[in-house]
Amino acid sequence: MDVDRVIISVDRASLSDDKHSMALDFDIEECCFLQGDLLKMVPGLSVGTLQNWIARGVIKVDKKPHKHAKAYWSAISVAGFRIMIELIKVGLKPSQAATIAEELIQEIGSFIERFERRPTDTGVLEYGIEGERMGEYRRFRIYRKPGDPDEYTFYEIPADPEGDYINRALVVQAYVTIVIELDILFAAALNSVIRLRAGGVDVRTGDPLDKKGDA
Repeated sequence: MDVDRVIISVDRASLSDDKHSMALDFDIEECCFLQGDLLKMVPGLSVGTLQNWIARGVIKVDKKPHKHAKAYWSAISVAGFRIMIELIKVGLKPSQAATIAEELIQEIGSFIERFERRPTDTGVLEYGIEGERMGEYRRFRIYRKPGDPDEYTFYEIPADPEGDYINRALVVQAYVTIVIELDILFAAALNSVIRLRAGGVDVRTGDPLDKKGDA
């Protein structure tokens, strides 16, 4: 795979159309978000960083009708960028993070099919952390090959039902191993999209949503 030219996308075959439509009321591949929207939904991503990655070919714009048109992004990209940001925080290069994100983003269909949104105290349906299902949250270990800082591989590992998911970082690094709590990260990314689409207000009262917390 060419690590210098990564498109964050998802394999449609990984999604069940019936379950997908039941779980969400929007298409995660629809390119409907402008740059300002994207930056609101991806903590740690700046205009300069985004433009630098595009210029270097690390990532490719989801949709741009013509050269001078504004770029549009999808919910898939929101999740992909959030994975990238977390991996970069623990030392991966943007190109490495983008390559891994492109692979991991294929698992978002599984998350959507296995978990349902629930009403919050603001009236918005969001993904919560279901304590009784801790053992079902998927996590992956990313392993750097000894002696080669540019080569990474990854594989799924059993969930830790006793782990403190709420107060623990989404990504933890130990020597050459990185563990990413993928389903928790998907929940955070999709919730940010859901909140933006809701207009950032309590659907019952019209008051601004509390911005505390990501998932």
